[in-house]
Amino acid sequence: MKIIISVGIFFSMMLAGFDITNKFINKFKEAIKEESIDINASISEELYKEIKSQIEKETRKVK
Repeated sequence: MKIIISVGIFFSMMLAGFDITNKFINKFKEAIKEESIDINASISEELYKEIKSQIEKETRKVK
């Protein structure tokens, strides 16, 4: 009987550990996704400014 209870407790702990790990991984993925979106937005903004300045330089040369 003690062996059955021990095995049951062991598997319960394993399932709880998997659940906690899964929640942690999902939160980590979400945080990485949000950070990636922020980084891409800032890069896009910098790239836009750079392209705009290049276009302005080119139009000044043409005039």
